[in-house]
Amino acid sequence: MKKIIIGFILIGLTNLVQAQNDLAVVVNTPTANKTKTKVIKNAAYLRHTNRPQNPKRIGMLHKKVAEFNIKALALYTPEKPATYTVVFTEGSDTIKSTYNHNGDIVSCKESFKGINLPYAISAKVSKEYPGWKFNNTVCTIRYSDTENNQAKIVYKVVLKNGNQRKMIKINP
Repeated sequence: MKKIIIGFILIGLTNLVQAQNDLAVVVNTPTANKTKTKVIKNAAYLRHTNRPQNPKRIGMLHKKVAEFNIKALALYTPEKPATYTVVFTEGSDTIKSTYNHNGDIVSCKESFKGINLPYAISAKVSKEYPGWKFNNTVCTIRYSDTENNQAKIVYKVVLKNGNQRKMIKINP
């Protein structure tokens, strides 16, 4: 009887050892290492508006604006030069972008509500206004290709302390 119980224990332990080996298996597929390169027409816009500290949702919407093909619109007239204004919205975020006849971005007015401030800015505000809480944040970005392709970023932060409210503007 003793031998049978020891046998069951050994069989049980060998199953556990086998299960651990199965969990450590790594499968490397040759297609996972391939990268696709895609040329983006409005790369200058992305270069000047995307910041590493921006939330992902801003970067994703910027990418949609940069990759947008104005020539695919039904309104596009190839024989008559014109400018086209396209409004991109996702939730409370909006980008109003103007394209020229060739599909290049001429200007953009962007508004992103309820975003998290970059760490450096939130730390600075917290030190300057101790005891105040962040109530609402809005990030506005203005881009124009005539102003040396520069983007002007402004954060509007509403702070709250009890019944008091303050709005501050920050230009990083």
